[in-house]
Amino acid sequence: MTARASAHSPWLIANLLAQISFGLLAMTLCLPSMQEWGAIFGTDQAHVQLTFSGYVIAYGLLQLVYGPLSDHHGRKAMLITGLAIAGAASVIAMLSHDITTLTLARVLQGAGSAASMVVGRSMVQDLFEGPARTRVMAYIGMALGLCPPIASIIGGQIHVHLGWQGNFVLIALVSAVLIWTTWRG
Repeated sequence: MTARASAHSPWLIANLLAQISFGLLAMTLCLPSMQEWGAIFGTDQAHVQLTFSGYVIAYGLLQLVYGPLSDHHGRKAMLITGLAIAGAASVIAMLSHDITTLTLARVLQGAGSAASMVVGRSMVQDLFEGPARTRVMAYIGMALGLCPPIASIIGGQIHVHLGWQGNFVLIALVSAVLIWTTWRG
């Protein structure tokens, strides 16, 4: 384990877990709201489902891009860029008045969120070795397994109490916090 990783293990591991889980949080937090988007935006369920499909496609494809970009431009720069894109897209989604704008915002959100998954995992490879790396990867596996169901529950509660836009506010706030922790760390 490197000196940096051993000196900051609890903070570093928590930060990495949050970064890597961010994309799944953004993907699943608004799932409970989707059932009402058809009525809210006056559209059919097929157009509503495009908001999710667009996110997933952008999230998957851009992971292939962020890896080489983070090797060339640096992990911190690409992580902050991706989080900023996801945060800005969350604000656009929150302000959407039609399904087309919401779909485009979700695609942009997925494109930005992809950075946290790829760069976070690359940082684990950069910072940890041997048994410490295995332990951190086990934590990541647990976090990735728990994130979607917990995010759906939280998203449902936010939807009930604050409306569908509240989920996008939370994602924007989380991205801002993660930008700060990335900049500081």
